[in-house]
Amino acid sequence: MSSVHIPEVVRTDERSRRRRRGERTASERGQFGRVEPTTAATMPIKFILMVNKQGQTRLARYYDWVSIQERVALEAEIIRRCLSRTEAQCSFIEYRGYKVIYRRYASLFFVVAVDNDEENELAILEFIHSLVGKG
Repeated sequence: MSSVHIPEVVRTDERSRRRRRGERTASERGQFGRVEPTTAATMPIKFILMVNKQGQTRLARYYDWVSIQERVALEAEIIRRCLSRTEAQCSFIEYRGYKVIYRRYASLFFVVAVDNDEENELAILEFIHSLVGKG
């Protein structure tokens, strides 16, 4: 029985090769290249609400600036719509340019709003599930 010896492949990255040769990278020399300005990435989640069955907001977290008056009106309308739906209806609502995804756990509703065509609804439902920590 003959044994075949397979040599170990040693992987080295470009930085370690340069160091062995005595070279330094631009950041190590203190020379940074010009970085082109980019537009800031927007977060697809606009707000998260946690609401009880009586319609009282227990937690509200907004990721875009919204005035207090608009928050109150927005929360009241979304909560009213979520509470009025039956369990047989889907958990997605389109409201004021938002796609609202909600899920009920015990006596609490977890509501997440995203841009209208920005996110997958099922992914947001999975996000809510991971927020609650069940599973």
